[in-house]
Amino acid sequence: GDYFFDSNPEAFESIFDFYLYGKLYQPATIPNEMFQESVTFFRMMSVFEEEKAQEEEEKIPVEAKTKMGRLRQKTNNILQNPSSSFFGLLYGWMDLGCICLSIIL
Repeated sequence: GDYFFDSNPEAFESIFDFYLYGKLYQPATIPNEMFQESVTFFRMMSVFEEEKAQEEEEKIPVEAKTKMGRLRQKTNNILQNPSSSFFGLLYGWMDLGCICLSIIL
């Protein structure tokens, strides 16, 4: 049995990719209303709305949300890039010292 979906091929490809990869994206070549119609046709409007809400939330930087977000960003910067600050360098040398001690002992 073959299935035939009479819809925009680019929109269908995006919806099909959602089932493969778990992320729904709107192709830039499809107008917003047309893509919403395709999503509604395949009864995926809740997924589309969640994706749009998540995109809007991702636009807001973490540090702008809370004090913990700023602290988390600074801590992440120190751990990921130790040469970024004095505390980062201190952490890097302490980490290196612990590794050397674990190899020796």
